[in-house]
Amino acid sequence: MDKTNHIGPNPIHAAHGIAHFGEDPPPPYQIMTRDFLFLRARFRRDAVRAAVPAELEIADEATGFIGMLTSTGGWGLEPYSLLYLALDVKHAASADGTPGLFRAVNYYSGQPGRLFRRHYNARMEIGYSRQWNDGFTWYGEGGRDEPEVRIELRRTGDDLPAPASGIHHYLADAPKGGLAHFYVTYTAQFGGAEVVDYALTDTAAPLLKSLEPVEFLFSYYCPQTPLAIGEPHPYDPKTGAPDTEAHRLGLMDVISRIGLAAALVSRDGRLLFINSKARGLLAMAQVGGRLIAWRKEDQRQLDGVIASTGNQDTLISPPVALVRPDNALPVLARALPVSAAMAGEPAFLVLFSEPEARPAKDIDKVLQVLGLTPAEARLAAGIGAGRSVNDCADHLAITANTARSTLRVVYDKLGISKQSELAGIVARLE
Repeated sequence: MDKTNHIGPNPIHAAHGIAHFGEDPPPPYQIMTRDFLFLRARFRRDAVRAAVPAELEIADEATGFIGMLTSTGGWGLEPYSLLYLALDVKHAASADGTPGLFRAVNYYSGQPGRLFRRHYNARMEIGYSRQWNDGFTWYGEGGRDEPEVRIELRRTGDDLPAPASGIHHYLADAPKGGLAHFYVTYTAQFGGAEVVDYALTDTAAPLLKSLEPVEFLFSYYCPQTPLAIGEPHPYDPKTGAPDTEAHRLGLMDVISRIGLAAALVSRDGRLLFINSKARGLLAMAQVGGRLIAWRKEDQRQLDGVIASTGNQDTLISPPVALVRPDNALPVLARALPVSAAMAGEPAFLVLFSEPEARPAKDIDKVLQVLGLTPAEARLAAGIGAGRSVNDCADHLAITANTARSTLRVVYDKLGISKQSELAGIVARLE
């Protein structure tokens, strides 16, 4: 039996008097997929019209795509496989100009299937897909209990092109009635392929049979594709949907792909987005709608830095050291302003980093230029990198009392009074 992902009590929530979030991890979900088979197709117009809710206007060309992929997992979602069919609709284009897509057929395996059915799409069904290859020929099959679709693609070249990024805007039947919409960002190398065979089995669902393609326009094979899946929201075809969520998701996807732990925070302190790397580093979640530190004194510093950034001449704030409850090295946080055009409203990007267990080998030499003795500089480099006084004392073969008295001298010479200020100096010197 598949296990349901469960988030237990969080020490951060307890420290701030916040109830634990619940069994379902909140979106956005950030995952890595492999062996993505993508077929762009045209369907019978009457079949598309029957498959899409009446309040949505279908594309004149009656187009859409069929996809099969396997996810190796990521933030919030266990590994899963997926077969889906999405149909183009009018007046719901994504931020990158691609058509809106109604999710008509959706076979997900395991925990993600149950989670998406609860929160995203009433048409989600438990199923599976699997993909495999024999040289340049790729095969895929998917269905519910048994294969309902079989695909055969042949790659048309050796080389993969440069990665391309985009944002899909999906619409769905909301689990509690009406329509829902959500965004998915992706970055993929789209290897060209041709469709050798597409076959429906006798066990295929009636909807899948009715949507048998009449023409394949193009197809791709994508070896690896990172995806970020945004939060679902109600959708009204009369008013459409703002691109705010798409911009945020796209911004954070770029930040994530270059390896940074980050969160997007509004001017009044609301947490707009936090990526998977930051979640893992901080054990934070979108609880109470705010970015929460472990200690209340660190929270006040973090809130102060976020509030003051943008009102000063600096483009990025000095770092704030967030002390962790497990005595590990603290996390350093810096904030920089982000325009409303990128975030949907005036906001701040908070970047998080984890100090190295050992200070950079030349930092102590630079600190000596600031007037510290070699012994003081070695201690300052360690403390500024986030190590405790006792750790530094052990590393430098001195007593803890000597380390504390030396640290007071360091603070006096540098004109500072606390570790977070020393961390800021060290961070600037690295």
